[in-house]
Amino acid sequence: MKWEKIEYPWKGINIPDSEIDSRMKLFDDFVTHFGFDRMARAESVGSYERLLYGRHSYNNVANSCYYPHGWKEPENVPEHDHGLLFKKSGTSQIVYVNQPYSFDRTKLEEWCNERSLIYVICDKKYSFYYPDNTEMVLVMSNDTYIEYFDLPDWPLR
Repeated sequence: MKWEKIEYPWKGINIPDSEIDSRMKLFDDFVTHFGFDRMARAESVGSYERLLYGRHSYNNVANSCYYPHGWKEPENVPEHDHGLLFKKSGTSQIVYVNQPYSFDRTKLEEWCNERSLIYVICDKKYSFYYPDNTEMVLVMSNDTYIEYFDLPDWPLR
């Protein structure tokens, strides 16, 4: 995975001109509100728990005590779609943003509980992939949750 500068990732795809500016504004508002300065496309990683807790060994799971039976296939967040990772340089605070058209909340909750992660569901109108049509689910560690959601004005459901 490669951390890159912040840039709206879907600018060149088939989005009507009448919608691109509003989607980019939602994206810019999200990034600005949380102070993110790096992003990455969400890819399969060895351990999302390690990644979202800021551990650099998130792909080094071959002989880890984390997987007591040896190597395990890389994992993805359940029903991931239009997923992105955001972080603030110099911190271990990383947030995974999933924007699926629909998802099974129970499945996501079980997946997060198994990894000691927290998810937050935002109103669909704030989804910067396809507002009002895709969900916007943030997944993060408890430490990141405490740091970011002290901000009282972020829109949640």
